[in-house]
Amino acid sequence: MQKVTAHDDDHGTRMAYIRHAAAQASDADTAVDHLAPLLREKLDASERDDLERMLEAVAVVHGGPIDAHERLIARTVRVLAEPL
Repeated sequence: MQKVTAHDDDHGTRMAYIRHAAAQASDADTAVDHLAPLLREKLDASERDDLERMLEAVAVVHGGPIDAHERLIARTVRVLAEPL
C-alpha cells in the first residue's frame, strides 16, 4: 500500500478502517459486491491494475494463490471493469 499512496499517508489509520470493514463482510464475494460501485467510480484503470497486483501479493503471503484466490481476484477484476 505504501507504494501507491502518499509517503505522508497515515497507513495505521487506513489499516484500522480496512480491518473494521473486513470484519463486517460475511464473505469475500459480498465485500466485492458492496465495494464494486465505489471502486468503479473512484479508481482509474491504473489504480485498478494496482489493486489487482495488491490482491495477488496478498494471496502469495497467505500461501497462494490457490484456486479460490485466483477465482476471487478474477471476479474482482471482472466486476470492476463493468461499466458504471
